[in-house]
Formats: sequence, C-alpha cells, structure tokens
Amino acid sequence: MKQEAFEFGVRPIQEAFLVWVSIIAVAALSFGVIYNLSISYYEKMIERELVEYAKIGASLIDGETHRELVSPDQTGGDTYMRLIEPLIKYHQLLPDIHYMYTMTKKDDKFYFVLDTAKFMREARASMSLIHNQVMDEYPDPEDTLTQVFKRIAPLAGELLPDDLGTFKSGFAPFFDRNGELSGVFGVDMDMQNYNVRVDAVKRVYLFGVLLFVALATVVAAAVGVLRTNTLKTLTAANRERQRQEEELLAKNRENELLLTNILPSTVVKRLKSGEKVIADSHERVTVMFTDLVGFTTFSSLLTAREVVYVLNRIFGMLDELAITYRLEKIKTIGDSYMTVGGLDPFDRDHMQRVAAMALDAVRLFNEIKTELNIANSGIRIGIATGPVVAGVIGSVRSAYDLWGSTVNTASRMESYSLPDKIHCEETFVKFVEDEFIFEDRGENQIRGRGLMHTYFLVGKR
Repeated sequence: MKQEAFEFGVRPIQEAFLVWVSIIAVAALSFGVIYNLSISYYEKMIERELVEYAKIGASLIDGETHRELVSPDQTGGDTYMRLIEPLIKYHQLLPDIHYMYTMTKKDDKFYFVLDTAKFMREARASMSLIHNQVMDEYPDPEDTLTQVFKRIAPLAGELLPDDLGTFKSGFAPFFDRNGELSGVFGVDMDMQNYNVRVDAVKRVYLFGVLLFVALATVVAAAVGVLRTNTLKTLTAANRERQRQEEELLAKNRENELLLTNILPSTVVKRLKSGEKVIADSHERVTVMFTDLVGFTTFSSLLTAREVVYVLNRIFGMLDELAITYRLEKIKTIGDSYMTVGGLDPFDRDHMQRVAAMALDAVRLFNEIKTELNIANSGIRIGIATGPVVAGVIGSVRSAYDLWGSTVNTASRMESYSLPDKIHCEETFVKFVEDEFIFEDRGENQIRGRGLMHTYFLVGKR
C-alpha cells in the first residue's frame, strides 16, 4: 500500500486535504469575483432606483408654476404649497428617502426651491432634517448635479458627505410647457439606509462562503475515504492509462508536426476536430508575394544541390520571419514565396506585421546575398489587402491555398515591383500609413487590374 500510495504522489489523507485546499482556493477566488460583481450590481440597482424616484418626483411638478417661485418670501405661500403637497405624499411613501427637493440655476449659481423636510419631521422624528427656503443658495454643488443641468438628463450621484451626514442622490430634470428646463428634482438616501441595503448582500455572501466551506469539507472527507478504498485499482489503471496516453500523445505530436509543416495551425485544429471540407471566406487579409529577381540566370550556373541550398537559405529566412511575425506561409512556387496574415478573424494588426516582415525580408536578403555571393540578385515584394477565399484542396498531398482578386493584386504588385522594393496597393497603405513610410509611385497600368495608384514601402515611422 505504501508503494502504491507513493506512485500516486500523495497518501489519501494528504490528497483529501489538497482537494479541500483547492476547492477553498477556487471558492475564495470565485466568491471574491461574485462579491465584487454583486456589490457593484446592487449599488447600480440602488442608483437606478434613486433615479427612478427622482423621475417620478419630477413628473409631479408643474414646471411652469415652478418658475414663479423666485423669492424666499414665497416659502409656504399658496404657490409653494400647491407644488409641495403631491411631493409630501410621495415622500411619505418612500421610507428610505431622507431628503426630497427641487433646485434651479440662475447666473451659474444653484438654489433650492421646494423642500419636503419641514413636512416630514413629525413622521420621521429620528431624522435630522433641515428645511430650506425658496432660493436658498447651494454654494458647493456636487459634480453630478452640475452634469444634470448641463446634459438635461437624469443621473445618480456619488456618495457625498456633508455636515448632516453622507448621502446618495438621484436627480431628474423637469420642464415648462415650452419644453425649457425649469429645474431639477432631487432625492437623497442617507448612508445608514444605503449600508442596510448593501449589507444584506454581504450577509448573503458570507452565508454562501460558510456553506461552501462546509460542503468542501464534506467533499474532501468523502474523497479521502473513496481514495483509500480504491487506491490499488486506481494505481494499476493509472499506469496502464499513462502508457496508452503517452503512446497516443507521441503519435498525435508526430501527426500534428507533419500537418503544421503543410497547413496553417488553425486548419490543422479544424481537421482534427472532424471537418471534412475546409473552405472559408475572409473579408480582410493581407497577402504578400516575394520573388527572387535574376535567380533563374544565377541558378543556371549552379549544381542542383547548390540551387536547393541557396533556396533553402533564403526561404528559411522567410520562414523564420513568418513565425516571428505570426503570419502563415502558404506555399512556394519556384523562387516565389507566398505569405498571408489575417486568416484569424480576431487578428486586427496583421497589416502592420506584414509590413514589418517585408522590411526585414529586404534587409536580411541583402545580408544573405553578400554571404552567398549572389550580387546580381534581388527580391521583389508585392502586398495587397482585401477579401479572399481559402481552403484545402486535393485528396493526395492536400494543400491549403487562397483565391480571389486580392491574391491576383498582390501577385501583380510583386511582378510590377522593382528589385529590393516593396510594392503596395492603396487599400493596404491606408491601413498602415500612420506607422510606416511610403513613397508614392503614382498611377500605373497593371495588367488585369487596370489603372492603379500604388506605393513603395520604404520604412517604419
């Protein structure tokens, strides 16, 4: 039993303890996220509730009559009372609301107008309620109130401390018969009521944590008992399973290595998942063709082994660049090399990486040219961005290829390029011109494409 336990790495009691610690760790992380989300959601819910209270209160006010209140002497007068009475009844229905009032703005200053505090003292004697008169100035308004007057939209304020305590507010504008802003209706919830609401969420969270700890303990204990009873069987099964998995993994690695040398990794995954036909439309990819200039003449002077060595040296450099810049090598045709970026629909910056690879390819080729003594050779590069169709064709030696006008345009850009130049069409240039430097080549008649405005990529900004 000791030997079998050692093969599993830990004894059953130790394993049960590890299970318990793991569950508690995951639970702590999960509950922490849930707690923050719940508190945030509940705080937002309270804010929405305060805004709704304010919008209802604003709907109870006659904005035209409200404009008539312009002097402290009008406090408690007929107009004042006619406007305040529905607000008093409304305030009585909302025990969580501390203050309910209206405000106006004149000459960039804020003033209280209506205020229900005086009328709520008897019903809520425990509250410290201070009553404002008409046109009492509010000297230091909170930013949210300023925003409501500016944006003329209902908003919830931040927790705001003042001499009477800390309050959470909701504001809503109201208007006269001409649709002009008459004032802003406000409701305040004090910190005590606010905390009562939020603390309810905390208590639920704490209860959930304690319950989960208890459940984790029960699960860990059950795991310990079960593992003790089944250790011998599991040890033998585990050895056999590991052997089979290692064999399968080794075979899968070999197969995947072969496939990834032929097809893009995303296509390999799809083939492994069971897809029989790989055919996709891509709205925006960037295709780059690289061709060796003068290589045919130069290669005629070499042996077959030397030709392959030179091509391997150059194409190997391009392969390394494609890997570095996370681009897909599609194929080589003779001394031409095709690369594409953007086959992944979430790849948003493939144009910049293609441009960077092209610049590096020209630079590195010139180094290799000196090393291989092929001074009369150069490379031409053509780049185009646009839609393509991509897929796997053939049942024997299957190949992944691209079709469409973008491929043809990139090929034409390469064939109409100059030695050691990177020839680009206009769509590609527009995507990367803020980061790369281009030389305007003007308009050129391109076979099969007509008159095109093209550019040479010359460097990075």
